[in-house]
Order: sequence, then structure tokens, then C-alpha cells
Amino acid sequence: VEDTVEVVSPRWVYRFSTLGAGLVGAELREHMVLEPGRENRPVELSGDTMPPLFTYRVRVGTREIPLETLAFTPSAERVAAEPGAPQSLELVHEGDIGAVVAYSFDPDRYVISGRMRITGTGDQVPTLIIRLPQRLSMNEAVPQEDERALAYVVNSEREGILNTPLRNVRQQRVENGPLLWAAVKNKYFVAAALVHPESQTRFGGLIANPVTQPFSADMSVTLLPDPDGTFSFRFYVGPQEPQRLAEVGFGFEDVNPFGWRPFRMFLRPVGHAITWALYGMHDLLNVG
Repeated sequence: VEDTVEVVSPRWVYRFSTLGAGLVGAELREHMVLEPGRENRPVELSGDTMPPLFTYRVRVGTREIPLETLAFTPSAERVAAEPGAPQSLELVHEGDIGAVVAYSFDPDRYVISGRMRITGTGDQVPTLIIRLPQRLSMNEAVPQEDERALAYVVNSEREGILNTPLRNVRQQRVENGPLLWAAVKNKYFVAAALVHPESQTRFGGLIANPVTQPFSADMSVTLLPDPDGTFSFRFYVGPQEPQRLAEVGFGFEDVNPFGWRPFRMFLRPVGHAITWALYGMHDLLNVG
């Protein structure tokens, strides 16, 4: 039976499923929906009728195990994270293939640190597959503005920032690694899987496949374990506030790339100024 564990701070509510230990919902308490008929509700990045934000599969040899088919026992039914007091949540599955997923949270930031250990694989090295959100919920007064902005973005160590509108995923697309992060964004918000600063392991690549739902795609990234056998990663789930993105590191402030690639280094300051202006406008519309 699936239960949901809430981790709550003044800024956000993150929800994790006991089936698979994935992040299934995120409510941003400081940001209000602007869509007519839903005004003054906190932004929810994955609605009730939408797929979860991040789920996991584990590949062992030729076998692939969706973790959402496995029941996990959480360390708490609800976690309250107050400002200045980081908190953690651990979910454990015991079986032939065992898994421990540990999350840590900073109530003042939109970053979730994750570590996972898989047991029972013998001498085979497992691969973690992190499935990204197929899209983010619409929260704007004009939904078409969010739809036009829906895209996945990756930061490749070889090719730099690559941005692909989700409406353009009409056949399988592959973004080769190593990747520092992979994100799904709309106009003002973003959900991303990022490398962990204490790990040297990068994401191996991203695969995007079309789905029947418009402005959506089925996307996943791969990750190998660190030398100690632990998978280390982070999620950013929150607003595209430039200062917060910059704090994450690894060029995440460029999740909204501007201009033709050879000229991006010159256009970047202008792009960041535009992002600041748009984000400030969204906050202004939230007032009252």
C-alpha cells in the first residue's frame, strides 16, 4: 500500500512515496498559482493527475528493477524542517535486492541531497536510472506561456548547455554525458537532478522519448556508484530565482540559456538580467 511522507518547511512541502522512495510532489508555499480559478493556492509542480517528479530504476546486468514496485519503510511519517535546522529522511527496502535511500534537507534552500545504496547484487555493479518529471504543472495566468517555456536542459561537460523544448521531442533523443545536471523547466520553476559536490561521478547521459501527452516527454539519466558503492546526487525543485540557482553551482544559473551558442558568453549577463526581471514580475503579481 502506498503512503506519502511529507517533509515540510516554511518554503516548501516535498512528498515522497513509500513505493519506490521517489519524490512524487512539491508544493512551493511562497509562490501562488496565477491561473484563473486556482488563484492564491501554492504552486504545485506535480498535480494529482500527473506522473511523479523523480523515480528510480536499478539495472543489474540485464535485469531492470523499477523501485516503485518495491515497498519502503520510512524513518518518519512526517518531517518538519524549521529554518536553520537541517533534517533527514531515510527509506529502506529489505529483500533479495535491498535499497536504502537517504535524503537531507536545508529548510532555507530548495536543494535535496540524496544518497542511495543497493545491496544483493553480488559482484555486479548496479546502474541507477533517475526518471525526470515528464513536465511541470501549469501555474500561470496564461497557460500557453508555461507551455512554450517547457523544456529539458542539460549541462554537458563536452558540449555545454543544451536546451530542448519538450514540444520538439517527436522521436527518441539522446544527450551524451558526462552531464553535470539535467533539468525540466517551465517559465518560472525548475526540477533538476544534479551531481553531488562530494562525488566525482557524473550522469552518463539523458534519453528522452515522446509520450502521448502534449508538451511532455519521458526522460531519464543514468548514474554509476561512487567507489564506496553509494549513489550520490541532488535535486533542485523550486523557483528559477537566479541567486538560488547560482548557489547550487555547476553552472546551474544558466538553466535558461540565451542566444546562439557561440555568443552565449556575451549574452549571458543580459539573459540573467531578463530572468531577474521576469522573476520579479512573477513575485509582484503574487502580492495581494
